[in-house]
Amino acid sequence: MEQELLGLTDPAAIARAFEDVARVVMGVPVSGGLFYASSAGTVCGLVLADGRRIVVKASRDLHPAAVLGAVRDVQAALAAGGFPAPPPLAGPVPFGRGLAVIDGYRPGGVADAHDPAVRDAMARTLAALVREGGAILAERRRDLAVLALERRPGRPAPGALWGVPHSPIFDLAATHAGAEWIDAVARPAQAVVADPAGERVLGHIDWSVKNLGWDGASAVAVYDWDSLAVAAEPVILGEAARGFTATWELPVEPAPSPEEAAAFVRAYEVARGAPFSSAERRTAAAAALYAAAGIARFEHALTPWPAEYPRGSFRDRLARHGADWFDFGG
Repeated sequence: MEQELLGLTDPAAIARAFEDVARVVMGVPVSGGLFYASSAGTVCGLVLADGRRIVVKASRDLHPAAVLGAVRDVQAALAAGGFPAPPPLAGPVPFGRGLAVIDGYRPGGVADAHDPAVRDAMARTLAALVREGGAILAERRRDLAVLALERRPGRPAPGALWGVPHSPIFDLAATHAGAEWIDAVARPAQAVVADPAGERVLGHIDWSVKNLGWDGASAVAVYDWDSLAVAAEPVILGEAARGFTATWELPVEPAPSPEEAAAFVRAYEVARGAPFSSAERRTAAAAALYAAAGIARFEHALTPWPAEYPRGSFRDRLARHGADWFDFGG
């Protein structure tokens, strides 16, 4: 990612690039570092000479400036209202061959969402985001049209099953052989999601435990705000239910069991204060299945012919349960 974004491979040169953008944009030199991580984008925690702690997040071509600008507006409004979002400080600004944004540092620990207390906290926090985002969406619907899920970068073209992966390491075309069974499960679910039941809301489409910061079983920070999207509420819920357990920071199974996914949906219904209709639950289940099959397809792209699927992986769950993996009572 660093080579694509900055044309650099030397760690010292990469560090200087992040220090430079922070110094220029914030007007204060950098005095130290907090952390660094790289995946579909790069994120770097820095300490400024005036004592402020900031996070610089950068990516190449993943999100247009108009999308990032809309995300920043929503994030700022939520943070000002007390939602646990890091406060936006600057950006998007040009950075290498892409764009960077700068947030205040909002730390949090890790948690295991197989723990029912953590799972239920995730459901409550998502419901709070949808509820608080509702007022923002009502006021700025036209400005937030760029966040419509169907318009987001990487979504499938008309007639296609899969969109463009967020990273070039997932070559879906070259690894089609052996993945036909995944595609067969995904296709009917995609058809349901294309005509969803439910009201359109503002939500987060990568609601996994790795994207929240924790103090015990309390969510104290929400990250990855470029995953903000406008979609039918059952679709937002299904996206969350399929992978809320996913984290690479703990030795846990990344995909939820059928029972865990159903419990997440029940906890969300309690938090929102009203049950879903049968049609909405069917939409949520289809959204979960289609999204989970997409992750299984990524797993296949990385290791097409394993001796066996790692236990608790998305392919493992999909192979065990098929289209019955997500049953939310619709």
